[in-house]
Amino acid sequence: MPTRFQTSSWSIEPVAGWVPDEPPDHVEIRAPTSDASLRLTNFADQSGQLDARRWVEFVAHISRLKKRHVEPAHCGVFGSYRVDFESNGRWFRSWALHAGTVGLDATYSCAVHDAGRDDADLDAMLDSLLCLTAAV
Repeated sequence: MPTRFQTSSWSIEPVAGWVPDEPPDHVEIRAPTSDASLRLTNFADQSGQLDARRWVEFVAHISRLKKRHVEPAHCGVFGSYRVDFESNGRWFRSWALHAGTVGLDATYSCAVHDAGRDDADLDAMLDSLLCLTAAV
């Protein structure tokens, strides 16, 4: 039975074989093949000028300026934008997520030749995202 991984503001259910790790500034869930990972980082604006929703819109705006295709998406209870791109031989699928006051950056990376391989696992994990704060 899958085990839910929980932080103070959100939780996710890793797919069987994917292993979560929690360095000080993010959560990284490694693929069973160890050559790809999903990295989740909480959004925090120390200046207090940008809330989670506006941060997501800002990230989408910057991606459009970089001529990247920005696609609306939902991940569990989180609204988001998704961007896919290639950089330095790596494939990235990135989501800027928000639910109420919680902002979350989720980025998957793998070798370009493996793009698409883990899509079903990513969809399942991100669909399991829950926000644990009262202000959703």
